[in-house]
Amino acid sequence: MKNIAKIPTLLGFSIVCVIVAAYYKPETAIRVILGLPSFEMELGNSSSLQLEMHDGVRLNTNIYLPHGEGPWPAILIRDPYDYFALLCKMLSRYGYACVHQDVRGRYDSTGDWYPVINERQDGLDTLDWLVKQEWQNDNIATLGASYVGLVQWAMIDEMPEQVKTVVADFSHGDWYEIVQKNGHFVKGS
Repeated sequence: MKNIAKIPTLLGFSIVCVIVAAYYKPETAIRVILGLPSFEMELGNSSSLQLEMHDGVRLNTNIYLPHGEGPWPAILIRDPYDYFALLCKMLSRYGYACVHQDVRGRYDSTGDWYPVINERQDGLDTLDWLVKQEWQNDNIATLGASYVGLVQWAMIDEMPEQVKTVVADFSHGDWYEIVQKNGHFVKGS
């Protein structure tokens, strides 16, 4: 019975350790919680820019590079939630250049956010910029779930040849049914 009494203390200590780790090194805490393999490298340079779109709107774009010399395979995540920036930090520690972009009108991006309306052209504009970057090796993937998956479907038919992989996890399937039928998500409807 004495050992059973220690369980709440050990559990409480474990929870405190996870919270502290998540605060100081959240990507490491998530890696451990999910049981992912150890990181292969340290996080390299990271930078932020306001990437100009075809119509002058500027989208907040954060770039996370692995430590060392590139070029690297690159992953693009376009996000209205601001949830996936941490994923970019993790992916860069596995050897990928990762670009996290706030979609139009969200967080530090300018413009107005109308769901779905601008995702196709903004995504294509971003890919046009990405394929010109010297730190990527022409092996590009797009990644994300839910709405972050929808932004990939919006541009899938015109992606440049450098995009080799699309991971649109848990995204909706019938684009016409979701977006066009009865004018859903159409500006001004």
